[in-house]
Amino acid sequence: MKTLHYVIIIALSLLWIAYAKAQTVNPDSMLNNDNPIQTPEAPVIPDSTPELSKEWVQLNRGVLCNSIGMVREMLKTMRGQITWAAAGNSISTGDPFNAMIIVRNPETHSYSVVLMRTESNIACIIATGVGLEVLGNQN
Repeated sequence: MKTLHYVIIIALSLLWIAYAKAQTVNPDSMLNNDNPIQTPEAPVIPDSTPELSKEWVQLNRGVLCNSIGMVREMLKTMRGQITWAAAGNSISTGDPFNAMIIVRNPETHSYSVVLMRTESNIACIIATGVGLEVLGNQN
């Protein structure tokens, strides 16, 4: 008799839980929307003139640095990039770098910008990207 009470209590509990979770949905109520497929609207970007700041901001970001030879070989063998432009910096003595090169893959036009400190044999990749073209060659 005691077992029968437990079975009835458990059955009623399960039925009560199942009834609480079940809800009827009328399919016609889903069709009341005039436009069931809604397209996202483009965000409105207000026209504004950029604020010119008088203060310089320092951005801290990690840069990959290694020996000049290692960076050159890595860019050449892994990315197929060869020297495309180079410049030396003899004007600013406070700059930690005294040379800059841009290497570019002639087929894919991917590029890397490398800053160097030649007396310390250090080269740092500061930027990489795709599609580097001379402005006169762009359409």
